[in-house]
Amino acid sequence: MRAFPVIETERFYLREIKDTDVDEVFDMRSNPELMRFIPRPICKLKEEALLHIHRLQKGFNENDSVNWGITYKNETKLIGIIGYVRMQQENYRAEIGYILNKPEHKKGVMREILKPLMHFGFAHLNLNSIAAVVDP
Repeated sequence: MRAFPVIETERFYLREIKDTDVDEVFDMRSNPELMRFIPRPICKLKEEALLHIHRLQKGFNENDSVNWGITYKNETKLIGIIGYVRMQQENYRAEIGYILNKPEHKKGVMREILKPLMHFGFAHLNLNSIAAVVDP
């Protein structure tokens, strides 16, 4: 099994999402405002959040996706999730998707994380294009 890639920025760690992150994942994925633009069902039970974590882990293990938990460097609590989804390895492309807990909005989190994440996609996943679906 290959090691999960950790990405570090000035303020943040992007790390593997583990079962112990279930409370934070549930808080985000059960929030209708945060899930508004994510085409997945809202979690109603913590067990659903745990299943989501297992799907993310399986996606990495099967080379179909890679999703990182976002934490501040001096903390372990997840403030968000970001990753490559809908990877098309045969076409060297993927989409970036994320969810960020509401108190972290407008703090420059994504501005700081996106550049090293895109570098990882081009340099280590051999992507030629990275897309993001937006809702105007």
